[in-house]
Amino acid sequence: MKPFPFILVLLLIGGLVAGLAFQQAEAGSMAQASQEGEVIFQQKCASCHTIGGGALVGPDLEGVTARRELPWLQEFVANPGSVIDSGDPVAAQLLAEYNNVRMPDMGLTDAQVSAVLAYLEAPGAGAQAPPPACLLYTSPSPRDRTRSRMPSS
Repeated sequence: MKPFPFILVLLLIGGLVAGLAFQQAEAGSMAQASQEGEVIFQQKCASCHTIGGGALVGPDLEGVTARRELPWLQEFVANPGSVIDSGDPVAAQLLAEYNNVRMPDMGLTDAQVSAVLAYLEAPGAGAQAPPPACLLYTSPSPRDRTRSRMPSS
């Protein structure tokens, strides 16, 4: 038997194993960045933005990574004033739409900006489960009110 095909098969298997390990490591680092981004979002962004909860002072950010190009988002999150002052049409439209309230420069590092964007891009980012049915309050019906009355003595 020639050693060449055997070596080729070993190299192929080794390459597949290395590729899978790299994918797992990359997925782990993306999950970590998303978790860090969630913390930063809650500390720096959640007072003005929601993810799927509607507009506040600023826009709802659900799906923003699908609506805007990554380089634009990176620059706007890192330096919103510079992007607005540059005359960027998207920034100008957002400024007008949100009562000319400018997003403040949050002083985020490039790594923090990337983490926030990873969080916004993660499936289910910011999604909140509805409250359990037992916690929802509804007014009792007239029938329920009569059932709950204690007989008078």
